[in-house]
Amino acid sequence: MEKEAVVGMLCGIVMGVAFEKSRVFDPEVIRSQMSMESFIMMKMFLSAVAASSTSLLVLSLVVPSRVAKCREGVSGATKSKQAGIVGGLLLGAGMTISGACPGMVLAQVGSGTTRSLVTFVGCLAGALTHSVVEPAYRKAWPKMADRKAARLMESWRVALTILTVVCAVAVYGIEKAFPWRAEAERALGRPLGPEKGQLFFTAAAWRPQTAGALIGGLQVPLVGLISQTLGTSSAYVTLVGTVVDPTRPGRVDLKAKVGKYWQVALVLGVPLGAFLSSKASGLFRADHDAVGLGAAFFGGALLVFGARVAGGCTSGSGISGVSCLSETALYAVGAMFAGAIATKLFL
Repeated sequence: MEKEAVVGMLCGIVMGVAFEKSRVFDPEVIRSQMSMESFIMMKMFLSAVAASSTSLLVLSLVVPSRVAKCREGVSGATKSKQAGIVGGLLLGAGMTISGACPGMVLAQVGSGTTRSLVTFVGCLAGALTHSVVEPAYRKAWPKMADRKAARLMESWRVALTILTVVCAVAVYGIEKAFPWRAEAERALGRPLGPEKGQLFFTAAAWRPQTAGALIGGLQVPLVGLISQTLGTSSAYVTLVGTVVDPTRPGRVDLKAKVGKYWQVALVLGVPLGAFLSSKASGLFRADHDAVGLGAAFFGGALLVFGARVAGGCTSGSGISGVSCLSETALYAVGAMFAGAIATKLFL
């Protein structure tokens, strides 16, 4: 338990720094991605998937049993296609409404973003609500066998290599069309200083590709040391499970997550990392476009409710699930961006 908590905390700190330095945690940056006005989030996400996939490929050669265990864990958590799509749509809507995701809201809290604590409370409310309705939809949408996650290791490696190359090429093309410095300066509202002579940790912004590679690379210590994959939404369930009876019939998600505190340690590390990073660059409590009180709470509730219906959040499904080629995760990620873009059209 102590080893898992230490690894989780350290990985969370790195994750928080990466979120803050990339500027992807800014609510307006997240919302602008959904209107295709900014591509910081997409570059970081695709870079994280590529780094995660590369990490798992290397680990499958070094510690194949641990990788197999993690892939089986993702496959075992697989929900139905309907749950992946509906959960992804709700999660995506919550992202646009709140300007956050289950992991990034933690970086918002650490960097002093306005009303981020309200979004965090909304996330907890979403986890609690999910524990109430979970029995009903589990009966309606029974878990399916995850054919893609059950592939043989050899074919999985080939498919993952192709996925890594596709993500890398996509990031290269997007960067050429939308240079990161111009986007970072627009997010900050001021010019960036010269890269040369600037200390890495005190810089106001990093390339989103660098931040994404750091986050995806966290699979190495997580899988290699504690046989876990990256994700944040389960931590909200664990926290709710400490005050809500997890033994009632149908509360499968609560029952599975109670007592698993490594991810709680990770989500405690994220705001710490974001705090240290924002303080180092002089951007703690920097002005961001504020999200309304109702939008912060309701959007936060949708974030975690949708993530738990789908079986994972932007990091759990989007990075780890896709890297494990989980069929539900692929449906969920597509629905997540569809729901976020569609919601943006109405805001």
